[in-house]
Amino acid sequence: MSPLERPLSILALSPFLPYPPDHGGRIRTFLLLRELARRGHRVALVALVESEAELARAAELAAHGLTVQPVLHLRRFGSLTLADRVRKATNLLRGRSDVLARFASPAALRVARHAMRGPWDVVLAELLWTAPLALRLDARLRVLDAHNVETVIARRTAENTTGVLARAAARLEARGLRRDETRLVSRFEAVVVVSDADRERLAERVPGAACTVIGNCVDTDVLLPLAPAPAAAPVCLFVGSPTYPPNARAVEFFGREIFPEVRRRFSGARFVAVGADPAARLSRLAREVPGIAIPGYLEDIVTAYREATVVVVPIAVGGGTRTKILEAMALGRPVVSTTVGAEGLPITPGEHALVADEPGVFAAAIAVVHEDRERARKLVDAGRRLVEAHGSARAAGAALEALLRASLERKAIR
Repeated sequence: MSPLERPLSILALSPFLPYPPDHGGRIRTFLLLRELARRGHRVALVALVESEAELARAAELAAHGLTVQPVLHLRRFGSLTLADRVRKATNLLRGRSDVLARFASPAALRVARHAMRGPWDVVLAELLWTAPLALRLDARLRVLDAHNVETVIARRTAENTTGVLARAAARLEARGLRRDETRLVSRFEAVVVVSDADRERLAERVPGAACTVIGNCVDTDVLLPLAPAPAAAPVCLFVGSPTYPPNARAVEFFGREIFPEVRRRFSGARFVAVGADPAARLSRLAREVPGIAIPGYLEDIVTAYREATVVVVPIAVGGGTRTKILEAMALGRPVVSTTVGAEGLPITPGEHALVADEPGVFAAAIAVVHEDRERARKLVDAGRRLVEAHGSARAAGAALEALLRASLERKAIR
């Protein structure tokens, strides 16, 4: 039977367990794999996890049609041991990415080869970090779902890093990651990117890369518009994992540079930054700046959206596209974002969201959304239409299925 007709066997690899789907990478991975399973394909997943609690949650993915094999793998991004520091220095001095090296897992390779037996039509690597593993497995087709162009994030991180030694290390990481990313991307038969901007970046560095844009997505059947939040002063919400450095930087930037101006205009204004395992410096921020709350992980994130009057995306460093913007728009909340935060999404500033980069202008945009209810309503309506047209999980899953079938068909003809 032709690959255009029969169900496909797909082995996916993820650097994290995509459940619960509570941050951008998890949401994209979960929804795309779930959609493939809903379309009748056999989908198996090998996922790296960092705790026993994550191991226990892996079984919950079976209810969504996925066969999952979690592999315990500690990456220690927070505090490094002496052995970690030696490895990092060695990698950087040899022109390699140390971040990429931290995801190397011989145990995951053994599981993928032996416990998750094929044959597989497709090996699907979620994010660059699982690309080396995917390239060591047998399949008719190897596909990389590049949630980000990681080199862009590394370069921007280096530009924003302070301290002579820290900045030097960040620059070496960016240089090594650029080499590694270029080499790995060139070896995949198909590459999925989340925006036209990311496609252009990869095409410039890897001219032969077969890149297809499938944007980030949310479940528009579940995330329905909420009623406007009644509040006398703005309630600004940021959603994102604070263990991801661009998110932590964004919370600090908003809390120290933008929010004080919002409080000057509206004495009762609040800023709530939601995400699991906030760093000590973010907890300190909440103690030092009045009106800021860092509640950590919330089981029901919709509760936070229900109380928010505006969702803020003050991202200065990052890549890909922000699922948090799609989520906010689906739930009927106006968005104020930086240019980088809105990058890659088909957003028209002033129509779908307000975009500002300077702290004073950002604070003024929040004031506009709060004081001009008609303007806020128009932003909300336009945002919901945008998500339904360009950001639904159902459409993204169909696009990925079409790409896999077409790529297999082309390979069969050769």
